[in-house]
Amino acid sequence: MASYKELRAIVNNQDVRWKTQVAIADVAVDVLAESPTTTPRQDWAKAALASPESTVPELLHYVLIANKASTQQAIIDAADSAYKTNIAAAVTAVYGAAV
Repeated sequence: MASYKELRAIVNNQDVRWKTQVAIADVAVDVLAESPTTTPRQDWAKAALASPESTVPELLHYVLIANKASTQQAIIDAADSAYKTNIAAAVTAVYGAAV
């Protein structure tokens, strides 16, 4: 289990931030393709594609807390698909599910 101190260190890991940024863009494209969807999800997706780095802090913190039962290294080394799945879950938790 990752400690809060270890989770904080992950927040500052540049590779994790880049992986999260790409996952955010990937999920944003998926959200824009949803039909039907909700206005909050569409608005998030447009903003995320315009500036994925601006959404990293909010969503990375969600992902880290959701995975705190894992070790620090397991979180850092997680597959791209795991990051995408976690970002998609975060978007649904924060902005609601697609219709």
